[in-house]
Amino acid sequence: MPHRRLVLITVPSMIVLPLRLMQTLHQSGRQIVTDPLAGIDDVAARAERLAALVADADRVVLLSAAGLHDLPALATLGLQDSQIVRLDSADPARAALRALRNEAWMTEARSKGVDALLPIPDEATFRISVNANRFNNLIHEVQIGRTILDAALRGISPRRITVDCGDEVDLDIPDLPPLPAVEAEPFSALTEDPEATVILIRNARIASPGVVLPPLPGITQRASSPVMAFVCGRNASSYLSVFIKKYIDEGIPLIYIDNGSDDGSAEIAAGLVGRGIAELHHLPYDGSFSVEAQLRLKQKLIAHHAPRWVLNMDADEIPEHRDPGASILDMARDAERHGYNALNFNEFVFLPRPGEDHGGQDYAQEMRHYYFFEPMPYRLIRMWRHGLGLSNLDSAGHRLSGPLRVAPVSHNLRHYIALSQQAARQKYVGRRFAAAELARNWHRNRTGLTEDDIRLPDPGAPQMRELPQDDPKAFDRSQPLKAHWWQWPRP
Repeated sequence: MPHRRLVLITVPSMIVLPLRLMQTLHQSGRQIVTDPLAGIDDVAARAERLAALVADADRVVLLSAAGLHDLPALATLGLQDSQIVRLDSADPARAALRALRNEAWMTEARSKGVDALLPIPDEATFRISVNANRFNNLIHEVQIGRTILDAALRGISPRRITVDCGDEVDLDIPDLPPLPAVEAEPFSALTEDPEATVILIRNARIASPGVVLPPLPGITQRASSPVMAFVCGRNASSYLSVFIKKYIDEGIPLIYIDNGSDDGSAEIAAGLVGRGIAELHHLPYDGSFSVEAQLRLKQKLIAHHAPRWVLNMDADEIPEHRDPGASILDMARDAERHGYNALNFNEFVFLPRPGEDHGGQDYAQEMRHYYFFEPMPYRLIRMWRHGLGLSNLDSAGHRLSGPLRVAPVSHNLRHYIALSQQAARQKYVGRRFAAAELARNWHRNRTGLTEDDIRLPDPGAPQMRELPQDDPKAFDRSQPLKAHWWQWPRP
């Protein structure tokens, strides 16, 4: 009998696993464990579950990247005798379309009260109308999954297998014969409107056989600095001098947009042009907060200046390298050296203690109580290479569409969301948001807030952390939160 050992197959997303491969695995006689970390939010519980799986060598474990986020690198888990495979797709567009078609096939069958097994028969005429948002979300899942695997597989050299590049798929598992490569079927076999599907793929700039991507515009890097910051703020008089000094210290030119302020901050900003603000622009305010209006103006300014790297921030945010003594310019250089075109930030939300008011003071120096907000992995991609087809217009400025390659190491974003209890009330109670953005389900966690909702938590609340006085970058990343303080249970 051949020697058996743990086989760990990692994928950026389960959608890249061909159904035929899954079926053949289940026929191999090995115990198959599929996505065992899915649905387990607690990092320690996921690590414990993975360690238990590693200890039992006589199985095949199919592991999607999402379960590995925030876990220690797999090289530390005693996998020396294991067979590790990093499996991926060369055509995530078709993988996403197959997943959506399979989902629709099963949903329609359930609605009719009949059984519908997968795979869908070759002769079936079942086709789907593609939901662009669902398609783009699946593509993003694959892209972010690749970043998570880059982090999880540090120090390991797994076998790399591409399931749809024209070669057979051989996992080198006893009793499991190689499988033929997945064919790149015509879009007409998957969708009701193949032409619209091709347009969707072209707009997302996703490489897919048979789809000719539009050429990128010829861009000459015109900015004198390799990184430029584009910041928008409204009524930011208490913030301006502090965050501007941070960009001066980093050596990064700042393009500032005032969004119709009525607290005197536009006049303050005008006085700082040439002294920390490279250019000042004005975006009218029509009574409703609009992220899209801000992003579109930033997009025009980015295209005009054409820096090599774009840094997109708000006035109450301060970005920084996560390591002491390192700079934002170092972040850009390191990313390019390793072939990445975008950088993610961990969001640390700073709050004043009840009764404190840091307006007009050096809040970045004084405020030390924070929580780590991360409702999903790699959700704050705020720095990217310009001119490569990346865009943040479809995600409220958080994510990027296009040929995304995010660096696995996330840096720090200090979010000084309010400098006092009164500032929090003025900012959020009664705030109006653009109707079109509410219709897209943006801002959903900030609508309808009352004075009681926005009451600041006690600094001793279990969600809160405190930066040590002598180590201003010693952030605790161990327990990311999925909700802001106004959504926490009240004592």
